[in-house]
Parts: sequence; structure tokens; C-alpha cells
Amino acid sequence: INELILKQLLPNYGIILMDHDPLPLFGLKLLSAIVERNLAFVAILNKLKLIGIMLEYFVVGHPRLNRHTILIVKCIIDSGELNNEGIQQYKVISKVNTVMSHMLSNDQDWCLDLLLEIILSLLQQAVEMIKMKKSQTSSYHSNSSLSELTIDTNALAGVLMVAQDLCDNFNTCTQLLVSSDVTISEKASHCIILMLQLYGNRRLPGQREVFFTSDHLGYLINALKVEKLSFQKRVLKCILWGLQQQEHPLIVGRDQAHNLMGSLERFINSEDRTIYTTARDIYKIAQQSQTSLILLSIYLLLMWIMPTAYELF
Repeated sequence: INELILKQLLPNYGIILMDHDPLPLFGLKLLSAIVERNLAFVAILNKLKLIGIMLEYFVVGHPRLNRHTILIVKCIIDSGELNNEGIQQYKVISKVNTVMSHMLSNDQDWCLDLLLEIILSLLQQAVEMIKMKKSQTSSYHSNSSLSELTIDTNALAGVLMVAQDLCDNFNTCTQLLVSSDVTISEKASHCIILMLQLYGNRRLPGQREVFFTSDHLGYLINALKVEKLSFQKRVLKCILWGLQQQEHPLIVGRDQAHNLMGSLERFINSEDRTIYTTARDIYKIAQQSQTSLILLSIYLLLMWIMPTAYELF
């Protein structure tokens, strides 16, 4: 079968895609099944100049934009056949962002899972490139975290600048944490964690930076209701990250602090050590925040009362 695909089918795919409907649709459906089953065929698509054609279809409003096309694009990204230059040449990230924005603004969710997987794959590749460049310049241990890596500034800039526009999806991914589809929520949480690792702490001048706001906190607190351990760990990690932000302090309102502390109660008694430790740290910070708000309120009240009392005397 592989020989038939290589010698008879793929070389004629340009003709199939240019034929009259519905043949191109059937062709895309078959091609998506082929590359999903075996990513090695993506290299053949590249040699036949079909990757460019697929990415031409990956545009809002194109008649060939459908789930099969997006699945093919996902497989192209997953295969690693496109390097940074290729990603820039075909404007992959810009197209992903545009398609994602269009789907959400039109309440279309038929490809959200695939779009999130494409974003996740691009972020993972950025992380791996940084680790690879680190290993080329100094000793590298596989268990090192991204924050521990120190590499040449130019090499770091090259990787981060290519992928940084994926941060356009940070707000979207945070909102998707409370999706009715847990699969979507999980993929969104993975994307958020990698965005924080790459862009949560500003590394270079002019580089994009992501951070949580009080608006995000509401989604994070509600996401804790999802009964899935791995997902809860990521959400708790996000909340702790937000509360520990230095350059962009997360302002927690009294109601939010109350809701957060109420949601944390069941995690503080968790048998999972990671969840227990993270929840405990969040609880302490939330308590301190609530105390600070009370003291600030008292201070402002006194500042208002004292001039008034002085005027009476």
C-alpha cells in the first residue's frame, strides 16, 4: 500500500486537488487519513511542493478550508518538516491566529481541538529548539527546567521571536479552560503552561510577555471544578504563577479571594503531594491578599474620617 501511495497516488495529487468538486474534497479526506497514520509521508508532500498548497488552503474564507485540511496542517507541523524559516515563509502562526479568532467569533467549534493541537505543537517545538541550542553551547541535563537554561541571546531571540505571536491566544486559552468539552480545556491548559514557560518572564527587550489579570482569575477558579487530576494540577500551577507575578501584580478582589479560598479547601487535604503543596501556597498568598485588602480599607477609611473630625473641632 505504501508503495502504491508513493508511486501512484501522491505524485498525482496536484491534479486531484485542481479537479472539479467533489474530487478535491475526497482527495483532502484521503490525504488527511494518510498523513495522520504515517507522518513520514509529510516529507514526500514537501518534495512534491504540496505543503505550500495545503497552507494556501489554510485561510479563512478559502473553499478548501475544512477539518481535513486543518488535520493535514497539524500533521505538517507535528512532523517537524517545516523549520523556523518555513513557518515564517508560509505565515503559519498568523494563519493559525486568524482561523482561531474567526472560529470563536462565529461560535464555530468544529476545529478548536485541532487548532489548539497546532498551537501546542508549535510551542513544544520552540521549547525543544531552546533546549537543543542550550545543549550545543554547554552541558545540558534532560531534567533541567526551561527557566534554568542559559543560551546565546541571539539564538534565544531567533526562537522566541518566531513563536511569540502565539501569545495572541493566551486570553482565548484561559477562557477555554471552562469549556463544556474537557478535551478542549485540557489542551488549552497545556498551551497556557508552555506560553508561561516561554513568555511568562520577559527575557529580551521588545519580546512579548504573557501574564494573568483579575479577569483571568475567574476562569481559573471555575476551572478547578473539573474533576481531572492532571488538569487540576496545571490550573493550580497557573493560579500560583499569577499570584506570584512581580512586574504585573495580580489584584485579587474580596469576592475572588473568598471564592478562591473556598475552592482550595478540598485540595489542601489532597493525597497528591503536588496538589497539596501548590494549594497550600496559594491559600497562604490568598489569605495575605485578603488581609492586605482589609488593612487598606481601614487605612482609607481613617484617612477620610480624620480630616472630617478635624473640621468638626
